[in-house]
Amino acid sequence: MSKVVSSFELSLKHRARGQTLANWLYTELRAAILEGRLKPGVQLPATRDFARRYRISRGTVVSAFERLQDEGYIWSRVGVGTKVSAKVLPDETTRRPRHQLTAHLERVVSNYRKPKPFVN
Repeated sequence: MSKVVSSFELSLKHRARGQTLANWLYTELRAAILEGRLKPGVQLPATRDFARRYRISRGTVVSAFERLQDEGYIWSRVGVGTKVSAKVLPDETTRRPRHQLTAHLERVVSNYRKPKPFVN
């Protein structure tokens, strides 16, 4: 069975000064998924092909892909490849607003007493 070379094309924004390549790639791919530019079920190229196409190291691509997979944006299986997950929720629905604390955390915060300094 011969390998299939993907005609994958994705416009990536310029990397911000001081941003690591892996973080930049992760952010760009994540944004493309959340914005719908990468649809659920779309097959991503192999890490070697991806690295060659965008002229970055394979390790950088692997790092970004692993982070996306850990967070559920993509999935990968030997023999099938790497694909965009079908069930990706926008960030707003998966994160709790910062000002809302769970009941347990409310109790912990309200019972907190500042420690007294140690005097010898």
